[in-house]
Amino acid sequence: MDDRPNTWQVIVDGQPATDSVSLPASSGFAPMAMSESWNGGRPDCNGFSYRFNQLRIANSHGGWVPLTNTSTLADSGYHVIDRTKAGFTALSA
Repeated sequence: MDDRPNTWQVIVDGQPATDSVSLPASSGFAPMAMSESWNGGRPDCNGFSYRFNQLRIANSHGGWVPLTNTSTLADSGYHVIDRTKAGFTALSA
């Protein structure tokens, strides 16, 4: 949150999806878009497929800009496809 250093909030479709969260000494952190699946400790994997799209981060002027520092990390059995600076699709094999 630009007016509150070290305070973060998730915005979805222009609306707050979370309360603000104070994370002391986090002003240098970069936002991340991640997918994750948990199967309750069973030995088999959950199946999933979903898309993040129109990802943006707030700049210091109050505007929204595309991501600039992107990378992909995917565990065996999971895939990231259709990857752009604006979004990606995450799916299980």
